[in-house]
Amino acid sequence: SPELFYPVRVGATLKGRYLIVAKLGWGCHATVWYCCDKVQKRYLALKIGTAQRVASSKSAKLESPEFAAYRRLEECNIDLPSTECFLAREAAEYFTLRSCGGKFEHPCFVFPAAVADLGMLQAGLSQRCPSESVQLCKQVVKSLLTALDILHTQAGMVHCDIKPDNILFSASDESIYADVAKTMKKRALGARWSRKGRRSTWESVHLSEFVPKEFWGHPVLGDLGEARICKTEGQRFKAAEVCSVGFRPAEIICGMEWGSEVDIWGVGMVAVILLSNQLMFGFSRQNGDHAHAEYLARMQAIMSAPPKEFLDRMPRGKNYWDKNGQWTKKFGVEVPNRSIESIRWKVEEDQEPALLEFLRGIFTWLPEERKSARELLDDAWLQS
Repeated sequence: SPELFYPVRVGATLKGRYLIVAKLGWGCHATVWYCCDKVQKRYLALKIGTAQRVASSKSAKLESPEFAAYRRLEECNIDLPSTECFLAREAAEYFTLRSCGGKFEHPCFVFPAAVADLGMLQAGLSQRCPSESVQLCKQVVKSLLTALDILHTQAGMVHCDIKPDNILFSASDESIYADVAKTMKKRALGARWSRKGRRSTWESVHLSEFVPKEFWGHPVLGDLGEARICKTEGQRFKAAEVCSVGFRPAEIICGMEWGSEVDIWGVGMVAVILLSNQLMFGFSRQNGDHAHAEYLARMQAIMSAPPKEFLDRMPRGKNYWDKNGQWTKKFGVEVPNRSIESIRWKVEEDQEPALLEFLRGIFTWLPEERKSARELLDDAWLQS
């Protein structure tokens, strides 16, 4: 509903500090704006969440999961071996805005502006030069694993939404952002009136249109909106539909307890996309158990049949495998004739065995058998 979104106008100043320059995009739960911090004289991204009812007590303020995640990062005394080691996008500031006469509040986060996400960068890679994809993959995977190693071991946090859209690139030279703002003003971005929402809706622009690729910086893990904070080391969470559809590991699809291993699975999914231009286990147009059956059948083809220990933990196991561990075809879904070796990889032939060994350390039925971020950083293929 349009009423859930905070009414932002290009040219307005929010919180007496952030001058709105342009709209960068929107999703189901937020809009994102390009703004100028008039205090620090720098250009940033301002994410404004959808309306939430104002908490009845002061102690309940700022308790959204995203606020809690960034506050945890702020409070953690993260031990960094170098200033550029922590490749996760941290919030420069977070606050709330009120709407509807103070009845609702909107969580707001100020970030370094991202020029593009990984999906945009991958789309522009030449199909004739697979070595570009391999080089990009190793750079992205190393950055992701470095960030996750710190999130998992020092911040006690699980990201829960590793995918190309959440891997961001900032400009390598911050002075570019001011030039981008000048160009945007010349373009005179417009707004259209929405009768349904009875408000102006601004057109979105992409910073990638204004910044040449040679000025895109290193990859950074963004968006902690789905993150979970661990109360104890190695905490297991109750069954929940975390991770984006198509990126969910076996334990999530099967309704099991889960932990930080879901992020490692996501790293593997990103690597496969970059090195094969496809999702490891495809995408289902079905819903519910039928969709789950399609994903699990493809997993069995790639990873072989699940071990008994996995099936014993699975509350939904009767839907997909019988008591002897045989695939049931209950939803008319058969295990495809496919293997990890049959995928067309972009790596050199002599490098393929090392790549497959790397991926087998990620795509496991049992989460505890999945390698950690630290273990994967030392992998032979990644270091080659």
